[in-house]
Amino acid sequence: MWKGAIGFGLVSIPVKLYAATEEHGVSLHQVHAEDGGSLGVRAVPANDGPNLCSSAPA
Repeated sequence: MWKGAIGFGLVSIPVKLYAATEEHGVSLHQVHAEDGGSLGVRAVPANDGPNLCSSAPA
């Protein structure tokens, strides 16, 4: 265990860091701001060529 503090100007926040007991992954999802729906990923060549998704408009 590690003990220390993080300081921001005149404010100091005590912190304790513990070793992990299990490995956990982090899942990050992009969300559309207007309707809260999930954003997908489109397959586009690195040279900005045509879109390779069959459902995407040309």
